[in-house]
Amino acid sequence: MDQITLPLSYQPKFPGDPGRESATLLVSVCAEGYSSMPPMVIFQSTDSPLGDHDWDNPLRARFWFKKFEKKTRPSGNEEGEYRQLSVRWHRSFINIKLLNYAVKHRVEIGAFGINTNHIVNPLDYACFAPFKARYDKARREYERGTGKRVDKATFLRIIAKPYLETFTIPLIQRAFRETGQWPVHPDIITPRLPIPSRDLGLFASDLHVAVNAEDEHSAGGEPAATPGTH
Repeated sequence: MDQITLPLSYQPKFPGDPGRESATLLVSVCAEGYSSMPPMVIFQSTDSPLGDHDWDNPLRARFWFKKFEKKTRPSGNEEGEYRQLSVRWHRSFINIKLLNYAVKHRVEIGAFGINTNHIVNPLDYACFAPFKARYDKARREYERGTGKRVDKATFLRIIAKPYLETFTIPLIQRAFRETGQWPVHPDIITPRLPIPSRDLGLFASDLHVAVNAEDEHSAGGEPAATPGTH
């Protein structure tokens, strides 16, 4: 499961209005290639007790998780089996009530490592970019054709076709396969991927010393020592 935030419209309601109201979608897919449940849409709201499309709120996280658990609950011969839910590292899932509920219902929650979401998260890796591109195209066509901005009601109609065209079985299965999530293939993730600074041969400490050396040299002082020179 992961979230994506999309703009409803770029057209201002009145002069000075930024016109950037947005909606957040919570999307969940499974390795078999289909959506685990319909996406949950969170609109901006100034009077909501849970905040302005605030996914950080533990109450909203538990609300979504209970829907997910009921929708994916095993039955028949598979009743009693465990399920795994992989999520972006997010504080909304780090609350004792949700975790206790997950243990009780045999759901193991795992979080993608910080700064590795684009590498190991199937949704972020392969699905969200084409989905957003299709939505942006549908939004522009609607606004040009009607002369109106997208509101909350029209957003739900416009989002349907881009969603169904993007989240197909072949794409979802490829996303899981190429990120090594399923079939499990950890060798896909090489040591170089999560550490782009190593590709440049430059570390923060090296950069700090180099900047100090340049400052002292320009001021007429002796350049500071750099790693490996003494």
